[in-house]
Amino acid sequence: MALDRRWVCSGVIALVALILSSKSQAAEDADLAAQARDPTASITMLQMRIDYVSDFHNLPDADQTRFVLQPIIPFKIGDQRHIARITLPYTLAGPDWGLLAEEQAREETGNTIPPNYVPTADKTGLGDTAAFDFLVYDAPWSGRYFVGLSAILPTATDPALGSEKWALGPAAGAIVTSGDLMLGGIILSNFSVAGADDRDDISTLSLQPLASYGLKKGWSVELSEITYNYDLESGQWTSIPLGARVAKLGKLGKLPCRFYVDAEYNFADSTVSPEWTYRFAVVPLL
Repeated sequence: MALDRRWVCSGVIALVALILSSKSQAAEDADLAAQARDPTASITMLQMRIDYVSDFHNLPDADQTRFVLQPIIPFKIGDQRHIARITLPYTLAGPDWGLLAEEQAREETGNTIPPNYVPTADKTGLGDTAAFDFLVYDAPWSGRYFVGLSAILPTATDPALGSEKWALGPAAGAIVTSGDLMLGGIILSNFSVAGADDRDDISTLSLQPLASYGLKKGWSVELSEITYNYDLESGQWTSIPLGARVAKLGKLGKLPCRFYVDAEYNFADSTVSPEWTYRFAVVPLL
Protein backbone atom coordinates (compact mmCIF):
# COMPACT_ATOMS: atom_id res chain seq x y z
CA MET A 1 0.00 0.00 0.00
CA ALA A 2 2.88 2.36 0.87
CA LEU A 3 4.43 1.62 -2.52
CA ASP A 4 1.16 2.46 -4.25
CA ARG A 5 0.98 5.78 -2.41
CA ARG A 6 4.53 6.63 -3.51
CA TRP A 7 3.60 5.88 -7.11
CA VAL A 8 0.49 8.05 -6.84
CA CYS A 9 2.46 10.94 -5.28
CA SER A 10 5.14 10.66 -7.96
CA GLY A 11 2.48 10.71 -10.67
CA VAL A 12 0.77 13.77 -9.19
CA ILE A 13 4.11 15.60 -8.90
CA ALA A 14 4.98 14.74 -12.51
CA LEU A 15 1.56 15.91 -13.72
CA VAL A 16 1.85 19.21 -11.82
CA ALA A 17 5.37 19.73 -13.20
CA LEU A 18 4.11 19.06 -16.74
CA ILE A 19 1.25 21.56 -16.33
CA LEU A 20 3.58 24.23 -14.91
CA SER A 21 6.10 23.60 -17.69
CA SER A 22 3.35 23.88 -20.31
CA LYS A 23 2.13 27.15 -18.82
CA SER A 24 5.68 28.50 -18.67
CA GLN A 25 6.28 27.57 -22.32
CA ALA A 26 2.98 29.20 -23.34
CA ALA A 27 4.00 32.39 -21.51
CA GLU A 28 7.40 32.37 -23.23
CA ASP A 29 5.75 31.88 -26.64
CA ALA A 30 3.30 34.73 -25.97
CA ASP A 31 6.18 37.03 -24.97
CA LEU A 32 8.17 36.09 -28.08
CA ALA A 33 5.12 36.68 -30.29
CA ALA A 34 4.71 40.16 -28.74
CA GLN A 35 8.40 40.96 -29.32
CA ALA A 36 8.14 39.85 -32.95
CA ARG A 37 5.48 42.53 -33.51
CA ASP A 38 7.62 45.22 -31.81
CA PRO A 39 10.01 47.16 -34.09
CA THR A 40 12.15 48.06 -31.04
CA ALA A 41 12.47 44.55 -29.57
CA SER A 42 15.95 43.25 -28.78
CA ILE A 43 15.74 40.23 -31.05
CA THR A 44 17.38 39.73 -34.42
CA MET A 45 14.94 39.04 -37.24
CA LEU A 46 15.60 38.10 -40.86
CA GLN A 47 12.51 38.96 -42.89
CA MET A 48 12.21 37.17 -46.23
CA ARG A 49 9.23 38.42 -48.19
CA ILE A 50 7.54 38.16 -51.57
CA ASP A 51 5.71 41.33 -52.69
CA TYR A 52 3.22 40.84 -55.52
CA VAL A 53 1.57 43.85 -57.18
CA SER A 54 -1.39 42.52 -59.14
CA ASP A 55 -2.49 45.88 -60.61
CA PHE A 56 -1.02 49.33 -61.27
CA HIS A 57 -2.72 52.69 -61.49
CA ASN A 58 -2.35 54.19 -65.00
CA LEU A 59 -0.63 51.08 -66.36
CA PRO A 60 -3.09 48.44 -67.62
CA ASP A 61 -2.18 44.75 -67.82
CA ALA A 62 0.94 45.10 -65.67
CA ASP A 63 2.07 43.37 -62.52
CA GLN A 64 5.25 43.08 -60.48
CA THR A 65 6.91 40.49 -58.24
CA ARG A 66 9.73 41.34 -55.84
CA PHE A 67 11.74 39.41 -53.28
CA VAL A 68 12.62 41.54 -50.26
CA LEU A 69 15.32 40.62 -47.76
CA GLN A 70 15.11 42.70 -44.58
CA PRO A 71 17.40 41.99 -41.62
CA ILE A 72 16.50 43.78 -38.37
CA ILE A 73 19.48 43.87 -36.02
CA PRO A 74 19.55 45.16 -32.42
CA PHE A 75 22.94 46.15 -31.01
CA LYS A 76 24.55 48.35 -28.37
CA ILE A 77 27.26 50.98 -28.41
CA GLY A 78 28.18 51.33 -24.75
CA ASP A 79 24.85 51.38 -22.93
CA GLN A 80 22.95 52.89 -25.84
CA ARG A 81 20.48 50.58 -27.58
CA HIS A 82 20.26 50.66 -31.38
CA ILE A 83 17.96 49.04 -33.92
CA ALA A 84 19.23 48.79 -37.50
CA ARG A 85 17.00 47.78 -40.42
CA ILE A 86 18.23 47.15 -43.97
CA THR A 87 15.86 46.58 -46.90
CA LEU A 88 17.19 44.87 -50.03
CA PRO A 89 14.58 44.54 -52.83
CA TYR A 90 15.08 42.33 -55.87
CA THR A 91 12.61 42.66 -58.75
CA LEU A 92 11.83 39.26 -60.24
CA ALA A 93 9.37 40.59 -62.85
CA GLY A 94 7.90 44.01 -63.44
CA PRO A 95 6.53 46.59 -65.89
CA ASP A 96 8.63 48.34 -68.53
CA TRP A 97 8.52 52.09 -67.86
CA GLY A 98 10.12 52.72 -71.26
CA LEU A 99 7.09 51.32 -73.10
CA LEU A 100 4.85 53.50 -70.95
CA ALA A 101 6.84 56.61 -71.91
CA GLU A 102 6.58 55.78 -75.61
CA GLU A 103 2.83 55.21 -75.35
CA GLN A 104 2.29 58.53 -73.55
CA ALA A 105 4.42 60.36 -76.09
CA ARG A 106 2.23 58.98 -78.91
CA GLU A 107 -1.11 59.54 -77.22
CA GLU A 108 -0.22 62.63 -75.17
CA THR A 109 -2.04 61.15 -72.19
CA GLY A 110 -0.32 63.37 -69.65
CA ASN A 111 2.50 62.85 -67.18
CA THR A 112 1.77 59.74 -65.17
CA ILE A 113 5.32 58.36 -65.40
CA PRO A 114 6.85 57.54 -61.99
CA PRO A 115 9.33 60.12 -60.63
CA ASN A 116 12.96 59.49 -61.57
CA TYR A 117 12.20 56.85 -64.21
CA VAL A 118 14.62 55.65 -66.91
CA PRO A 119 13.36 53.81 -70.02
CA THR A 120 14.55 50.22 -70.07
CA ALA A 121 13.65 46.77 -71.31
CA ASP A 122 15.38 45.11 -68.34
CA LYS A 123 12.76 44.59 -65.65
CA THR A 124 14.63 42.38 -63.19
CA GLY A 125 17.44 42.98 -60.72
CA LEU A 126 18.44 44.50 -57.41
CA GLY A 127 16.90 47.85 -56.43
CA ASP A 128 18.20 50.60 -54.17
CA THR A 129 18.98 49.64 -50.58
CA ALA A 130 17.05 51.45 -47.83
CA ALA A 131 18.43 51.51 -44.28
CA PHE A 132 17.97 53.21 -40.96
CA ASP A 133 19.59 53.16 -37.54
CA PHE A 134 17.50 54.13 -34.50
CA LEU A 135 18.63 54.99 -30.99
CA VAL A 136 15.97 53.47 -28.70
CA TYR A 137 14.85 54.97 -25.38
CA ASP A 138 12.33 53.88 -22.76
CA ALA A 139 9.40 56.30 -22.70
CA PRO A 140 7.62 57.72 -19.64
CA TRP A 141 4.52 55.94 -20.96
CA SER A 142 4.30 52.16 -21.49
CA GLY A 143 6.44 52.00 -24.59
CA ARG A 144 9.53 53.45 -26.26
CA TYR A 145 10.57 56.24 -28.60
CA PHE A 146 13.44 56.29 -31.06
CA VAL A 147 15.41 58.76 -33.18
CA GLY A 148 18.01 58.18 -35.83
CA LEU A 149 19.07 58.39 -39.44
CA SER A 150 17.56 57.07 -42.67
CA ALA A 151 19.53 56.41 -45.85
CA ILE A 152 19.11 55.24 -49.45
CA LEU A 153 22.08 53.62 -51.20
CA PRO A 154 22.16 53.41 -55.04
CA THR A 155 22.68 49.65 -55.32
CA ALA A 156 20.29 49.07 -58.24
CA THR A 157 21.65 46.85 -61.00
CA ASP A 158 19.70 48.78 -63.66
CA PRO A 159 19.00 52.54 -63.81
CA ALA A 160 15.25 51.88 -64.09
CA LEU A 161 15.25 50.00 -60.78
CA GLY A 162 16.79 52.79 -58.71
CA SER A 163 17.48 56.48 -58.36
CA GLU A 164 21.29 56.51 -58.86
CA LYS A 165 21.36 58.87 -55.86
CA TRP A 166 22.75 58.73 -52.35
CA ALA A 167 20.25 60.09 -49.84
CA LEU A 168 20.14 60.79 -46.10
CA GLY A 169 17.60 62.20 -43.68
CA PRO A 170 16.39 62.23 -40.08
CA ALA A 171 14.03 59.59 -38.71
CA ALA A 172 11.98 59.18 -35.54
CA GLY A 173 9.18 57.11 -34.08
CA ALA A 174 7.41 55.86 -30.99
CA ILE A 175 5.28 52.96 -29.79
CA VAL A 176 2.86 52.55 -26.90
CA THR A 177 1.62 49.22 -25.57
CA SER A 178 -1.46 48.37 -23.54
CA GLY A 179 -1.91 44.68 -22.89
CA ASP A 180 -2.04 42.93 -26.26
CA LEU A 181 -2.48 46.19 -28.18
CA MET A 182 0.48 48.03 -29.71
CA LEU A 183 0.22 51.40 -31.50
CA GLY A 184 2.87 53.70 -32.92
CA GLY A 185 4.49 55.07 -36.01
CA ILE A 186 7.74 55.81 -37.84
CA ILE A 187 8.44 59.01 -39.75
CA LEU A 188 11.51 59.46 -41.92
CA SER A 189 12.79 61.62 -44.75
CA ASN A 190 15.43 61.25 -47.45
CA PHE A 191 17.23 63.99 -49.39
CA SER A 192 19.84 63.57 -52.14
CA VAL A 193 23.42 64.23 -51.08
CA ALA A 194 25.29 62.80 -54.10
CA GLY A 195 24.81 60.75 -57.25
CA ALA A 196 24.17 61.03 -60.97
CA ASP A 197 23.62 64.64 -62.11
CA ASP A 198 21.18 63.62 -64.85
CA ARG A 199 18.75 61.98 -62.43
CA ASP A 200 16.00 63.69 -60.41
CA ASP A 201 16.85 64.54 -56.82
CA ILE A 202 15.30 62.53 -53.99
CA SER A 203 13.22 64.63 -51.62
CA THR A 204 10.69 62.46 -49.82
CA LEU A 205 8.81 62.23 -46.56
CA SER A 206 7.50 58.83 -45.40
CA LEU A 207 5.14 57.87 -42.59
CA GLN A 208 4.59 54.27 -41.48
CA PRO A 209 1.77 53.78 -38.93
CA LEU A 210 2.04 50.73 -36.65
CA ALA A 211 -0.88 48.89 -35.08
CA SER A 212 -1.22 45.29 -33.97
CA TYR A 213 -3.25 43.19 -31.57
CA GLY A 214 -2.00 39.89 -30.18
CA LEU A 215 -4.37 36.93 -30.12
CA LYS A 216 -3.95 33.51 -28.53
CA LYS A 217 -1.53 30.81 -29.70
CA GLY A 218 0.81 33.26 -31.43
CA TRP A 219 -1.77 34.76 -33.81
CA SER A 220 -2.07 38.52 -34.36
CA VAL A 221 -3.94 40.98 -36.57
CA GLU A 222 -2.10 44.10 -37.70
CA LEU A 223 -1.83 46.91 -40.17
CA SER A 224 0.07 45.82 -43.25
CA GLU A 225 3.47 47.23 -44.22
CA ILE A 226 1.73 50.46 -45.22
CA THR A 227 3.88 53.53 -45.87
CA TYR A 228 2.54 56.94 -46.88
CA ASN A 229 5.05 58.62 -49.21
CA TYR A 230 5.06 62.32 -50.12
CA ASP A 231 7.32 63.63 -52.87
CA LEU A 232 8.44 67.13 -51.90
CA GLU A 233 9.77 67.89 -55.39
CA SER A 234 6.47 67.25 -57.18
CA GLY A 235 4.31 68.25 -54.20
CA GLN A 236 2.12 65.14 -54.30
CA TRP A 237 1.43 61.92 -52.41
CA THR A 238 2.83 58.96 -54.36
CA SER A 239 1.51 56.35 -51.94
CA ILE A 240 -1.60 56.43 -49.71
CA PRO A 241 -2.19 52.76 -48.83
CA LEU A 242 -4.53 50.96 -46.48
CA GLY A 243 -4.14 47.29 -45.66
CA ALA A 244 -4.27 44.50 -43.10
CA ARG A 245 -2.07 41.62 -41.97
CA VAL A 246 -2.64 38.27 -40.32
CA ALA A 247 0.45 36.81 -38.61
CA LYS A 248 1.35 33.65 -36.71
CA LEU A 249 4.36 32.74 -34.59
CA GLY A 250 5.45 29.16 -35.26
CA LYS A 251 8.62 27.16 -35.76
CA LEU A 252 10.79 25.87 -38.58
CA GLY A 253 12.26 22.83 -36.89
CA LYS A 254 13.38 24.27 -33.54
CA LEU A 255 13.82 27.81 -34.88
CA PRO A 256 11.10 30.32 -33.85
CA CYS A 257 9.64 31.86 -36.96
CA ARG A 258 6.95 34.40 -37.75
CA PHE A 259 4.71 33.99 -40.80
CA TYR A 260 2.37 36.62 -42.21
CA VAL A 261 0.28 37.64 -45.20
CA ASP A 262 -0.68 41.21 -46.21
CA ALA A 263 -3.30 42.67 -48.51
CA GLU A 264 -3.11 46.39 -49.33
CA TYR A 265 -4.77 48.97 -51.58
CA ASN A 266 -3.11 52.23 -52.65
CA PHE A 267 -5.44 55.22 -53.10
CA ALA A 268 -2.80 57.48 -54.72
CA ASP A 269 -3.52 57.23 -58.45
CA SER A 270 -2.10 60.39 -60.05
CA THR A 271 1.02 58.56 -61.31
CA VAL A 272 1.88 55.00 -62.19
CA SER A 273 1.85 53.31 -58.80
CA PRO A 274 0.89 49.96 -57.28
CA GLU A 275 -2.86 49.54 -56.84
CA TRP A 276 -3.24 46.14 -55.11
CA THR A 277 -0.25 44.66 -53.27
CA TYR A 278 -0.02 41.27 -51.53
CA ARG A 279 2.85 40.15 -49.31
CA PHE A 280 3.89 36.73 -48.04
CA ALA A 281 6.69 36.59 -45.45
CA VAL A 282 8.75 34.17 -43.41
CA VAL A 283 10.68 35.81 -40.57
CA PRO A 284 13.13 33.65 -38.58
CA LEU A 285 13.84 34.99 -35.09
CA LEU A 286 17.56 34.54 -34.46
